[in-house]
Amino acid sequence: MSTTFFKLPVFGINAETADCVRLDFKIPADLTKDFEFSPGQYLTFKAQLGGEEVRRSYSLCTLPEDDMLSVAVKKSLVAYFLLTSMMSSRWVMFWR
Repeated sequence: MSTTFFKLPVFGINAETADCVRLDFKIPADLTKDFEFSPGQYLTFKAQLGGEEVRRSYSLCTLPEDDMLSVAVKKSLVAYFLLTSMMSSRWVMFWR
């Protein structure tokens, strides 16, 4: 497991339920090896909220053979930041 944060492009934001969205990320060709995973693994996202670094982990909800990574995120302050940050920049930082 890597201890490095990566910046990946956002591929999609999709409503799954009234209080949950699925976030999809493209994996650049040069990072494919870094993002090989087994079912049950998770990603840790980081954000600056109120001048403080906050980290949250979300389980992957894609198959290892898919060409993207997806996580399901329920409503929360960190989720709000992630969504608004992604809508403005279309990139997000997370740790794998």
